[in-house]
Amino acid sequence: MSCRSCMKNWRRRGTLLEAAVTRGRSSARKLIASARIATAAAMAPALLQEEEEEEEEEEDAIEQTCSDSTRSLILARSQSSRGERELRRKEGMASNSLVETFFKLYWRWDNGKNMSMVFKVEPFTLAMGGNSGVASLVLLPTIVAYAWILYGCPPPLPSPSPSPPPPVARKSLSVWSAAAHPLLLLNAFFFVNVNVVFWIISLVQGSTWLIDPYWAFLPVLITHFLAAHPSAKSDPVRSRVVTALVWVWSARITHSYFRREDWKLGAREDWRFAEMRERFGRHWWWISFFAVYVSQQVLLVGICLPVYAVFQSQLPWHHLIDTTIAMLCVAGISIACIADTQLHSFVSSNKLRRERGAQPVAVLDEGLWRYSRHPNYFGEQLWWWGLAMFGSRLGFSWTMLGAVINSACLACVTVMVERRMLAKESRAAAYRSYQRQTSVSIPWPKLSRFTD
Repeated sequence: MSCRSCMKNWRRRGTLLEAAVTRGRSSARKLIASARIATAAAMAPALLQEEEEEEEEEEDAIEQTCSDSTRSLILARSQSSRGERELRRKEGMASNSLVETFFKLYWRWDNGKNMSMVFKVEPFTLAMGGNSGVASLVLLPTIVAYAWILYGCPPPLPSPSPSPPPPVARKSLSVWSAAAHPLLLLNAFFFVNVNVVFWIISLVQGSTWLIDPYWAFLPVLITHFLAAHPSAKSDPVRSRVVTALVWVWSARITHSYFRREDWKLGAREDWRFAEMRERFGRHWWWISFFAVYVSQQVLLVGICLPVYAVFQSQLPWHHLIDTTIAMLCVAGISIACIADTQLHSFVSSNKLRRERGAQPVAVLDEGLWRYSRHPNYFGEQLWWWGLAMFGSRLGFSWTMLGAVINSACLACVTVMVERRMLAKESRAAAYRSYQRQTSVSIPWPKLSRFTD
């Protein structure tokens, strides 16, 4: 075969190969487009809104970086995408499906030069049906394990004895185990299921939001955990009153959380943790384990220590002393509830003022906030110190340590909040005047000598 024939064959093979590559690219583009359309059809309205916001930001960048011809082409494509979204809304195609929650497929322009496809993977949202599913299922391992320890764990072999052992209740079979002490078992479960599991979820989701709603619910779980332990013994009146008070407190905190977050679960993380995330940067992934979760174990288990005392003593209910302590707890919960409601009304009214173009009010100086700069914190401390008095009354004075730790933490948070209030120039002067006139915590009448 001549060299000319070889060259023709190679050229023909090269042409066929180039055609195959072109067909492959075309098929890939069609497949990507089909995947994009299929995924977009399953997107929830919230994600559609997110797409619109992202495209608006991209258009601003395009205006600055692209040439006239490229800019017109991109903006035309953007308008077409918006038309498709409006059509999907009208046809009811935007459904809150598991496909949408598993991944979002969308287009992004990299500096106006290159079109790229981005996948956002949220496996926990797929597996558990969103943040609500995560919050509902995350503590199931502890609940199942505790039930197994109480009712399913086999007892040890009895020591040789001439007489048969006395009958024991079914739920006391686990007393023999190393986890017989309720506080030991409680801390073990807390470390594994809250510290470790919550921390791993926060790394996957990129947010520590889960600890916020559970701050309101974990004391309830701890209360029932201690009440169900085989070693529990208590006065029936006191145990019922304390359990009811913990439930009332939890309901107040839960309502306050959802109202503050516009009735959304996991929409954002606590601003204090968000600031710490920004401050520590790439080291936050391991610092968060201690700053967010281990610290919460110390605090939450600590403030629930008086509940342990309640379920370890059968001292009868004293009509004067115990009733006074219970009324103190109710007063603390009520003050915190009223203060939070007044704060929420203030924030909502300021939001409406901004929407109308009016100047917002700089400082809340009405209701309980006229007599205390932090009446919600005062009510919270009053509640926990009241609960600690139950422990002290029953002879467990060391259980007041949790209230001391909680007060120290709230003092630090108070400093952080006030620094944040003074950081904004528009309200700094008004807040400094408010600081001079108003008690920091304990509600107290304004004194005329402090008034400007």
